[in-house]
Amino acid sequence: MARRLNFSAVRSAAATFSGAATPSPLPPPIGVPPGTLGVVEAPGTVTFTLNGGSRWVIDVRRFAGTPTLTVRPTPQQGTAITLHDALFPGTHLPADFVCIIGRTGPFGTPADITFTLGGFHAQVVLESWLAGTQSMHSPVTVSGDVCPLGATSKLAVSGGAQARFSPNWLMEIAGPGIASISGLGPALPRAFSDQIALYPAAAK
Repeated sequence: MARRLNFSAVRSAAATFSGAATPSPLPPPIGVPPGTLGVVEAPGTVTFTLNGGSRWVIDVRRFAGTPTLTVRPTPQQGTAITLHDALFPGTHLPADFVCIIGRTGPFGTPADITFTLGGFHAQVVLESWLAGTQSMHSPVTVSGDVCPLGATSKLAVSGGAQARFSPNWLMEIAGPGIASISGLGPALPRAFSDQIALYPAAAK
């Protein structure tokens, strides 16, 4: 199981996540799905495709902890996908989530996703999210250590923020002073950051 440090950035810059992500040059008409959704299941993995191309891959090999991935039907004729006991590699932060996928309709496939981290909760049309024409974002409240940086120093997060999750598994969390580094000596006893980005390891 991969366990190397993979938070990609901690930088001092205010960031806001409002509305949709940058749309494609020629987005489909409003209400029309931007492609055909597909789902490929294998042991420990679920891959969502759009028009046959891989867009969102859930693979337990990319996470630390003891991750398990389950897929089961819901009473509403949908599907529940659950990632459990997973950590972003090199951190103490959970990557666990539950994604409830509804039945595909004329306007696309609805999805409701809840992450353990920060109480992230969002609803999207899967086809639009996978195509990059809709963002998945949520207010979050985070608290706790991210990872040690040495024998006596650490990176921690605390406070309210906005989070955005992308199909490539990039989780961006932004808020005033959301991240802090402590224990690096008198020259830098505490450093603050407005944004932290998390990303899992490549699958082995």
